Amino acid sequence: MLELKPVLDLIGDSKKGGEKIMAAVIAVPRDSSLQFRLVIGTNPGTGAPIIQSKTFSKIKSSVIDQDVYDTATALVGLQKYTVDEIRLERESQLTE
Repeated sequence: MLELKPVLDLIGDSKKGGEKIMAAVIAVPRDSSLQFRLVIGTNPGTGAPIIQSKTFSKIKSSVIDQDVYDTATALVGLQKYTVDEIRLERESQLTE
């Protein structure tokens, strides 16, 4: 039977004098994206909504959530279809 190694062994921690030493991980924010999930119709067979996504890229990582939301709600009125959901996809790069 296959044995699984502990997670720390899989990520390559180093050992010094029997003690495990982990490097500090830093999350560096990257640009985000704003996504609208639009209801573009209804599935005739199931009655379920048909969803399509519209994405606005390169949202600066320094922007605050309230400003993104205020901008998104202003853009909702410009959409042809009903907006089912507003998403903010944040991305970070992990480094040591």
